[in-house]
Amino acid sequence: MKAVMKNVLQAAVTHQAVCNVKLKHEPATRRLHPYGLLKNPAGKQMLICWQEEGHSASKKVPNFRTLPIDDVSNLEITTDSFDIHQKFNPTSKMYKGWEFHLNK
Repeated sequence: MKAVMKNVLQAAVTHQAVCNVKLKHEPATRRLHPYGLLKNPAGKQMLICWQEEGHSASKKVPNFRTLPIDDVSNLEITTDSFDIHQKFNPTSKMYKGWEFHLNK
C-alpha cells in the first residue's frame, strides 16, 4: 500500500493536481496542493503540501503542512490544478531527505 500511495502522490505532484486527503482518526478531509515527499530523520515518509481548506487541529488554514503518508486513509486526486505557493522553497534547511518535489 505504501508504494502505491507514493506512486499516486508522485503523479499528483508531477501534474500539480489538487488532492482531497483524509487522515486516520480525523473527522473530515483536507484539500491539499502536494509539493513533494521526503523522509524525515526518523525514516518516516512525509507529504509536504499546502493545505487549502478542510480539517486542521490547529485551525490555521490555509498553511503549509507536513503529513505522514502512513496516516493517509483516503486519497482522491481531483481534476483541479494549482500554482506553486510563492513561499515554497525546496532548498530550505527544513526540507531534507527529498524523494521527489516540485521545482519552482
